[in-house]
Amino acid sequence: MFRGHRTDDVDDIDPSDDVSAVPPTTDADELAPSEELRDALSPSADGPSGSDEDTVAQLVRLGVPQADAAAAVADGRVTLALVRQMLGEKRPYSAEQVARKAGIPVEVLERVEATTGVGAAHEGRYGASDVTIARYLARFLQFIPEDAAVRSARVRAREVSRIALSDVMLVRDQLVAPLRRSGADDVAVAAAVAEGARALLPVSTKMLVLLYRRALFQLIESELVATAARGGAAGELEIELAVGFVDVVGYTALSARIDPAGLDDVLEVFETRVYGVVGEHPSVTLVKFLGDAAMFVAVDPVELAHVLVTLADPVDGLAESPLRGGMSAGPTLMREGDYYGPAVNLAARLTDRARPWTVLVDDALGERLAATFSERRAPPMRLRGVGVRRPLVLRAREDGAMPDTT
Repeated sequence: MFRGHRTDDVDDIDPSDDVSAVPPTTDADELAPSEELRDALSPSADGPSGSDEDTVAQLVRLGVPQADAAAAVADGRVTLALVRQMLGEKRPYSAEQVARKAGIPVEVLERVEATTGVGAAHEGRYGASDVTIARYLARFLQFIPEDAAVRSARVRAREVSRIALSDVMLVRDQLVAPLRRSGADDVAVAAAVAEGARALLPVSTKMLVLLYRRALFQLIESELVATAARGGAAGELEIELAVGFVDVVGYTALSARIDPAGLDDVLEVFETRVYGVVGEHPSVTLVKFLGDAAMFVAVDPVELAHVLVTLADPVDGLAESPLRGGMSAGPTLMREGDYYGPAVNLAARLTDRARPWTVLVDDALGERLAATFSERRAPPMRLRGVGVRRPLVLRAREDGAMPDTT
C-alpha cells in the first residue's frame, strides 16, 4: 500500500541549518510518480479502463479505504481523497487534548482556531502538527498577551494560506495542466498534485523559515521600525509616514478586452517593474499588491516620491496599460502588517484621479519635495470621502532645471 509522506512526525526546524543540506532539484523526473505509484495507477483488471469502478480500484490500491474511494468518485472529489491519503495526517485528538498537551487553556486554543479557521477545516479533530503549533502558541503566551498572540496567529494563518495557494497554483500550471492536455484521468492528475505537493513541502518549509529570518532582520534595521519603536516608547499608536500607491490605468476595461492569459502577462510586467524599482530604494517598504495596484510606505517622503515617479515613467511592456500614482503623508496606524489612516485614504484617492504616467501628491508635501522634483499644481478636484483638493503633479527634474511651482 502506498503511504506517501505524512506529517505525523513534524519536527522543529532549526533555522541555522546549512542550506547546502537541502538537496538541489535538478532533474524534472524527481517530480514524476514513483514506481510504486505508477504500478498503483495502472488499469485494474476488475473493471474497464477509465470506468468509475477502475478509478475506485486505483484509489484503493493507493490506500484509500473502499468506502471513501467510492464516495470520492461519486462526489467528484478524487483529488481530495488521494491527497488526504498521501499527504494527510491522522487526527486522533480533540481540542481539549491538544490544549492539555500544549499546557494552554482550551479557550485560548479555540480563540486561535476561530480566527484562523483551522478548527472548522479539521471538523474539530487535530493531529500531531496541531499539537506542535499549540506548543509554539504556549511559548508566545509566555511573553505576549493573549489578545496580541491571537492577532499574530491570525496574520500568520492569512499570509501562509496565500503562499500555500500560490504553490497549489504552481502545481496546477506546471503538472496538472500538461497531464490534462495529454488525456490523463482523474487519479493520475490527483497523484500528480500529491506528488508535486510532497516534493514542494520540505523545500517550501525551509525557504519560509529562512525568508522570515531575513525579513525580520531587515525590518529591525530599517528606519520604519526605528520610527515605530520611538512612537511606541512615547505611547503613540500612530507614526508619521509617507504613503503611496500605483495602479494600472484602465485595468477593468482591459480585463474585458483580453483573455486571462493576457491579464496575467500585464500583472507580471507590473509586479516585476515594482519589485525592481523598490529594490533600489531599501528605505521604501512595499506593503502589498491589491490586484492591479501596489501600496508603499516610507519615513522619508522624498524616497517614496522617487519610487512613484520612477514607476510613472513609461516603459516597454506597459504601453497599453500605463501606470499612475498618488502620495500623501500623515499620522498612520500600523496594525497586523498593514497601515490605516487619513493619509492612506488620501493617497488612494489621488491615485484614482491621476492621469496615465503621472503622480499626484498632496500639496502639503510641496515644500518638502520642491528641491528634488518638478511640481505643477493641478486644477481643483473633488476627492471621494476627502473633499476638494488641489494636489501637485510631481515629475522628475531635468538637470539644471528650476522647480516649476506655478
